[in-house]
Formats: sequence, structure tokens, C-alpha cells
Amino acid sequence: MVGVYQAIVFLHVLSVLGFVLLHGISVAAMWRMRAAPSAAHVAAIFDVLPSSRPLRVMLSVIVASGLLAGAMGGFLTTGWLWASLVLLVIIALVMWRLGGGYYELIEAAVTPLLEGHDDAALLARFEAAKASWHVPLVSAAGLVGLALILWLMVAKPF
Repeated sequence: MVGVYQAIVFLHVLSVLGFVLLHGISVAAMWRMRAAPSAAHVAAIFDVLPSSRPLRVMLSVIVASGLLAGAMGGFLTTGWLWASLVLLVIIALVMWRLGGGYYELIEAAVTPLLEGHDDAALLARFEAAKASWHVPLVSAAGLVGLALILWLMVAKPF
């Protein structure tokens, strides 16, 4: 029989998987936008992006279930748990700033083109926006950050 602690840990891991799945859609959309041949294609990708509400709900479940499991497991006084939480906050801020920044950059470049303006400067701005450094950096930050949190949770080094 599964105890309450195991159920909370299961919920924590399940919420992380759900968050990664939902967030993966956004990251995949960013990479797809980089390869999009036209502003119309980018606009179509924007149309299928998920709402941020499920991401916020999943993030709340991750934090709540993680802290609850930490309390139940006697880990609230360990450094690795708090380091994981701080790292999660840092990653969230980086993703919000860089990921949101990329979408803002793309939207600003796409909007005039969709309105029928298509001079060379606007097309160059569109290509520069698509190729910006935001996407590789946000992808690397998410992957490395998630790997570090996973390591902290498995190794419990301090």
C-alpha cells in the first residue's frame, strides 16, 4: 500500500513531468518560429501556444508538493531542498524574462509585416528577431537548471 509520503512524492514528480510537457510545447514553438519562413507562419505558431495559466498551476503544485514532501521526509533543514527551491525561482525568472522577451521581440517584428508593411528594414528586423540568442539560451538554461535540481534531489549533497 502506498503511504501518504509516497503519494505526495508521486504528485511532485507527476507535476514536474506535466510542467515539463507543457513548457516543452512553448520551447518547441520558439524553435519552430526560428525556422518559420514568413510572418504568417509565425502568427500561426502563436495561435497554438498554450495559455500560461496551466504552467502557473503546475508550478504551484510542484512547489507545494515539494515542500510538503520535504516536511514529511524531514528535509526542511537540509541545504539541498532550499538550494533546489532557489534554483527553481532563478530558472523561472530567466525563462520568464528570456522566453517572454523572445515572444515580445518576435511579435514586434511580425506585427508590421502582417499589417502589410514589407520593406527591407522590416524584413531584416524579422529575420534578426527569429535568429536571436534567446531561444538557445532559454533552452540551455532550462535543461541545465532542471538537471541541477534533479541532481540536488537525488544526491542530497548537503
